[in-house]
Amino acid sequence: MTETLTETFTITIDGREIVTAPGAKLLEVIGDMGIDVPTLCHHDALEPTGACRLCVVEITHADWKGWSGLVTSCLYPVEPGLIVSTRSDRVVATRRTLLEMLLARCPDAEEVRRLARAEGIEESGFTPPQGADKCVMCGLCIRVCQDLGPAAIAALGRGSEKEVGPRPDKVGEDCTGCGACALVCPTDEIVLDRSRNVTRIWNREFALPPFEVVADVCRGCGVCEEVCPLSIPRVKAFRTGALVAAIAPDVCVSCGLCAGACPTGAIRRTSPETLLADVDVEDRVVAFACPRSVLPNDQIAVTVPCVGRVAVEDILECLARGARGVLVVGRSKETCEFGPGEEMAAERVRVCEELAALAGLGAGRVRFVEPPAGFDGPAAACAAMEKEFPATPLTETFSIDGGRPAPTGMDRARQIMQWLLDRDRLAPRVPSDLAALFGGPAAGELVYLGDLPVVDRLLSLIVPDGGIRSLFEDGAALLKQKGIEARAVMTAREVAESGARRIYAYCADGCAPAVGDGVELITFDQLAGTAPASPASCEEFRFEIKQKERAELIDAMESQSGFCACPAQLAQFSIFGREGAWQQGLRSRPTMAFQDSIGAGKGPRNEEGRS
Repeated sequence: MTETLTETFTITIDGREIVTAPGAKLLEVIGDMGIDVPTLCHHDALEPTGACRLCVVEITHADWKGWSGLVTSCLYPVEPGLIVSTRSDRVVATRRTLLEMLLARCPDAEEVRRLARAEGIEESGFTPPQGADKCVMCGLCIRVCQDLGPAAIAALGRGSEKEVGPRPDKVGEDCTGCGACALVCPTDEIVLDRSRNVTRIWNREFALPPFEVVADVCRGCGVCEEVCPLSIPRVKAFRTGALVAAIAPDVCVSCGLCAGACPTGAIRRTSPETLLADVDVEDRVVAFACPRSVLPNDQIAVTVPCVGRVAVEDILECLARGARGVLVVGRSKETCEFGPGEEMAAERVRVCEELAALAGLGAGRVRFVEPPAGFDGPAAACAAMEKEFPATPLTETFSIDGGRPAPTGMDRARQIMQWLLDRDRLAPRVPSDLAALFGGPAAGELVYLGDLPVVDRLLSLIVPDGGIRSLFEDGAALLKQKGIEARAVMTAREVAESGARRIYAYCADGCAPAVGDGVELITFDQLAGTAPASPASCEEFRFEIKQKERAELIDAMESQSGFCACPAQLAQFSIFGREGAWQQGLRSRPTMAFQDSIGAGKGPRNEEGRS
C-alpha cells in the first residue's frame, strides 16, 4: 500500500527501520530508540528552537538522487522514507566544532565539558573571551519564563554583547522566585539559593516562612515524608509509642506540599497563613495558583507557593461559602522543582469534584486547569472557564461554629460536607459507582451509608490501596447472597422521607440513623450471622487522633481477634496500615466480622482466627 502522511510510515535511522507517524520530530524518534544525541537547548515542556545545534543529524532519501544534508533533529519533522544518520563523518565533525566553540565560550560549564569529553575533546582550539561565564545562550530560561512564568527575563543586547537577565542591572523586578529558569538551565549559570528561609535569585530575596508540625495534632501517618520533593519531614518514634513528624526549619523550602497533604492539618506555617480569610468568594469563581500564573486583579486569585499546597478543605470551604466554582491552575510540572505538586493538586480536584456532586452542588464545580503557554495563558484560561460555572444552588453560606474549636485538615472537610448534606435545598447523590453496587429501586428497603462515601473519597488521597472500599463491595455482595434489593442513601433526612420499613447499616451505634416505630434496623453483622453477643461501641471516626487513642484502638482490635466493631475503626486501621506507614506489616489488615462470611472458600472467623 502506498504510504501517505495520514498513516504510519517507515524511516531508517542508523540502518534500523522504524515505524513512526506524522507530527513527530526526529529527536523524539531517535530518543525513543535509545540513541543518545547531545542537546543543550532542548526541554520536553518547551517548544524547540534549535539554538545550540548539537542535535544535528544527516538526512537523505532514496528519491533525492544522492543528495544529503545536515538538520537539527529537534526541529525537523519525520517524513516517509527518510534515511537518518546520527554519527556520520559530517555529523561528528560539525558536532565537535560546535562543542569546541562552546567549550571556549564557557570553559567552566561542567555540562559542556561532559558533552565535549564524550566526543573526545578535552581542550578547545578557540580562544576564550574575556569574562567568560557559563551561559551558552540556549534560551531555555527565557522560554520557560516567557511561556510558563511571569515573563521576567529576556535576551538583552546583541552580538557579542548579548546576555540574559531581567534587565541590565540583573535585578528581577518582575521575578516571582519560582526558580523555573534555574531548574532548566543546563549549565547552572543561574544561581538559585534557598537557605535560611529565603530564596535568592536575580538579586532578589523572597521570604520563605517554613512549615512546622503541631505535635498534638500529628498522627504520624507518614504522608508528609512521601510528598516532600526534598524528603525534609521525618516521622520520629518515641519510647512511649508516640509517632510524630518533624520538619527542620532551616532546610524547609516552604513549598507547602506536606501541608496540603496532611490529613489532620498538623502542618502549618510558622508565621500566620490564612488562605481564605477576609476573601469574599460568594457568587464568584476562585482560582488557586502558584506565583508563575499571572491573573488579573479582578480575578479572585489565591496565590500559594505550589498548587500542591491547596488542601481538600480549602476547596470545599470555597464552595460552602457560596463560590460558583473553584479553579486550581497548574503551570507545567516538568519545569517546576516541586513537580509532584501538580499531580497531587489534580488528584484532590478529582476528589472534590466527586464530593461536590455527592453533596448536590452539581457536576464540574471544581476544575484543574492547565493553561496554554504564554504570559496571558492563565488569565485567558480562567476567563474562558469562569463562564462555564452556573450559579450555586446554595441560599446560605457555611460559617464556623464559634462555640467550639474548629476542626482542621480532613476533619474540617468532613464538617463542611456534613453541613452541605444537611441543606434542604440540596439533593445528595450517592456516587454512581456505589449506587450501581446497591442499585435496588425498592422503596421499602434502604442501605444507610451515612458519610462513609465522604470518608472513602478522602481516604483515597492517603490510602490509595483500598481504604474502606471493601465495605461497600462486601455489603452489596452479602445483600445479593440473601436475595435482598436495597437502595443506598446517605442522610437521615432521606431515610425519614422514604417511608422505608427496613434499614441495613454497618453497625447499630454511631453509623446508623435514628429510626421510628415499625422500622427494622439490621446490621450487616446481624444479616451475616456474625454479630457478637455484646457489640462493641462505635467511636466517631476522625482523621485527627491522639496518641493515647491510637494505642487504645490497637488494643481494641487485638482484643476483638482482628475484627473492627464498626467502619470508623476500619477507617482508622486503613490509615495505620497504609503503605509507607510505620505500622505497615506489623499486623494483618482487619475487617468487620460480616466480611469474612462473604465469598466461596471463606467462613466466619472465630476467636482463634480464620476458620
